[in-house]
Order: sequence, then C-alpha cells, then structure tokens
Amino acid sequence: MATYGQVRMRLSQMFPSVPLDLLDGWIWSRHELIMDQLNWDRLATSRPVSLLAEYAIGTVTLTQGLSVVIGNGTTWDSSTGDILRIEGGQTYYRFIADSTAAGTLDRPYEGASGEFAYRISRAVYTLPADVRLIKSVSDPATGYPLNFLDRERFKQAFGDRKSRGNPTHWTGYFDSDTAPPQMQIEVFPLPISAGAVNVAVVMDKGGIMEGQTSTAFLPWERPGVIQDGVAEDCCTWL
Repeated sequence: MATYGQVRMRLSQMFPSVPLDLLDGWIWSRHELIMDQLNWDRLATSRPVSLLAEYAIGTVTLTQGLSVVIGNGTTWDSSTGDILRIEGGQTYYRFIADSTAAGTLDRPYEGASGEFAYRISRAVYTLPADVRLIKSVSDPATGYPLNFLDRERFKQAFGDRKSRGNPTHWTGYFDSDTAPPQMQIEVFPLPISAGAVNVAVVMDKGGIMEGQTSTAFLPWERPGVIQDGVAEDCCTWL
C-alpha cells in the first residue's frame, strides 16, 4: 500500500511548480472526502473509565480571601481529584494539586480561616484523544446505563455537588486544557470509593495524518484515486 509520502513525491514530480503545502492540503482533502463517505459505526467501541476514590487524609489550612490550600499530612498528586469541600461546608471549590501538600482553588476561599477536615473527589474524567463521540455511559456491574443530561441541565440539577455515592448521571463535553480539545465525562453523585464505568464511544477514523509522509493509506483507500483527484486540483490551480 502506497504511503502519503510516495503519493506526494509522484505529484511533486508531475507538477514541480505546485508548492508542497498545496499538495499536502489537497491530498488531505481528498482523503477526508473518502473517509467521510464511510459508515463509522464500525469504529464504535467501549472504553472502561476508572473512577477515583475520594481523598480525605490529613487536614487543610485555608485563609479567607486566598486561593492557596495547604495540606497537613497529605500526599496529593495530579490524580487526587478536582472538587474540594470542607467537611460540613455548603460550598465546593474546583481544586488543582500543585504538590503533595499544596494546591490551588478556582477562586478565593470564602469561609473563615482555619484548619479543617475535608474531602477531595474527582467528578470529571478525560477520555483518550481519539474519541470522537460519546454514545452512553453504563455501570459495568449491572449493565444499566447512567442517565444523561446535557451540560446546562446537569449544572442546574447538580450544581451544589453535595451528593456522594455511586454515579447515576453523566454529561459530556470538550475540555479546555488540551489542543485540540478532548472529550470528557462528568459524573454525579461524586464517587466515594474506587470503581469504574463503561463509556460507549465512537473512535476517530484514524488513517493518514496531514504532513506525516511515512503513514500508509488505509486498505480501502486507493492511492491512485487520490493521486488523480489531486492532479485535477493541480491542473485547476495551474
């Protein structure tokens, strides 16, 4: 099977005056045109997602008006969780662990300063970069699906994030921290103990990547067809 680079080289020899960046764009466009005609349901699969147990070891020191969190007897890391609530408190904060004993809240702490018992939970789980669509989320123990709500309805229904237990609801949306953005799920209630959910997804179609000349075309793609199509683009451009 011919590679991206081989087709590119043939076209550059046929049309030496056409810039390579134009050839790359046209090859990619022809590839996408073919791929978009296929039924991608066959790329549907299920991905298990591990749910983290809540973390409540040690205590935290918080100062009113500051977003810094100091851990006392803690061993936080990047997987600790993303929602912090003071024991008995009515408000939750988004939380990022900066070290084993220091973290940052999403906004200044609003309560009285002091040392507190606390809980950190993880509600949001990022999926692999090749996930294109989330179809459903289910409990692997029972096989029953969790209830889906769009993001706005999810926020309205569970905005206080107070409940803890086995997740019964989920929503999905793109994250804002990666480029390109990745799909993620948010579950509710907040998990207490470690567990898992099965996420039914449709995977990205794969195949060649623009500019990666060593990548082979997929078996059902005909390099000659792509070459002829790009040759037509070249003639039009010339």
